[in-house]
Amino acid sequence: IEAETAGGRSRPQFVIAALDDLILHVQREAERGEPSGDPSAGPPDRACGLGHEKDESEWLRMQREGSLSVLAETYENEWYFVKWMKSGPGRPAWSDASGRVEILKDKLTPPAGWKWERDWFVSPELSLFYDKDAGHSEFLEDVKYTDVKGDPCSEFENIKPPEGWRWKDEWKVDFNRPCDEEGWEYTVEASMGGYVPTEKMFHMCRRRRYIRPRVLISATSPIDETKKMPEEITDPEQCWEYAIGFGQKFHANKRPVDLVRRRRWQRKLLPTKPGAPCFFNMTEKAGDNKG
Repeated sequence: IEAETAGGRSRPQFVIAALDDLILHVQREAERGEPSGDPSAGPPDRACGLGHEKDESEWLRMQREGSLSVLAETYENEWYFVKWMKSGPGRPAWSDASGRVEILKDKLTPPAGWKWERDWFVSPELSLFYDKDAGHSEFLEDVKYTDVKGDPCSEFENIKPPEGWRWKDEWKVDFNRPCDEEGWEYTVEASMGGYVPTEKMFHMCRRRRYIRPRVLISATSPIDETKKMPEEITDPEQCWEYAIGFGQKFHANKRPVDLVRRRRWQRKLLPTKPGAPCFFNMTEKAGDNKG
């Protein structure tokens, strides 16, 4: 897409590019564009977060606003067998978000040219503390015998819109998804997921999705004085994320079917040597991968 600058020239604003074209090339100064004087023409520079370690100083030089924070991160994982335990199948007790790399807090040391600013602290995922309709003026409500969060709900015909919202239409079966002619999708067991649109003899569960749009009529709503904002939470026990299993979507409040939980720990780093690369060497020093 091309936009005309104040000088009468055209220049690209959005492009589809190969990965190699997104890497920061220090030699390509001319490709970054020039100030146009026209705010609608978009930012004059193309700042990229992909590149080689040797070019990190060039990327840092391009950061003109704010400050750059570098955080080390690890997840504390637990499994529920009668009580919460720190050992279980599938991943180490301390790992990255994917669970494939073990990262032990006490064995992680700063890279050369960096130091710890403070001790480890629990950092909850902010998105878990906000409803899906936050910031929207129109939202599509859905139910599948449970509400969208997976909690049991009453007959969906009796569901009331949240305060400050009104229904825009009636409840309808959602056919815009893989399902049969009646809107059903099937699976062996509900907690396993893996729903398919065709029924088989071994399927024991089925579901179909009902949707109903609602629109915002008032931007103000009563403030829950007992509900804390994420930045106000200091108790590590309030920072767990729960799920049926690792690999499933996590949520803030525990449900009866949840069997795993995790919480994110972070620690801030400060540079002691200008231009020092902040890359951890993931060796046995970070964890022995035994959980």
